[in-house]
Amino acid sequence: MSQVAEPIGVCYGRVAKNLPPDPEVISLYQANGITRMRIFYPNPPTLQALSNIELIIGVQNLDIHSLGNDVAAATALLENNVLNYFPDVKFRYLAVGNEINPQDAEAKYVLSGPNQ
Repeated sequence: MSQVAEPIGVCYGRVAKNLPPDPEVISLYQANGITRMRIFYPNPPTLQALSNIELIIGVQNLDIHSLGNDVAAATALLENNVLNYFPDVKFRYLAVGNEINPQDAEAKYVLSGPNQ
């Protein structure tokens, strides 16, 4: 029976002090065989450093309302943070929101899952 190795992914959080430069972090990931990554918001230095890593890029909770109501804002987000880095960055998914509770004001702009 043969086994297939699944890709390894990480969440690259940026809420900390004294973080190493993005190119160092990306190099560390690549050296350790990490091929997938999630960032929680568009961060130009991270996007500029990426290569050979598939990416889930997040939209910050504070931006959800404007993106849900303004086509121009949504278009600008995609142009500035996706199209400007494509095809060098391998975008896999766009994640909208992070840990949104049903009571949060942003919840009405995020589709609920099938069991909700």
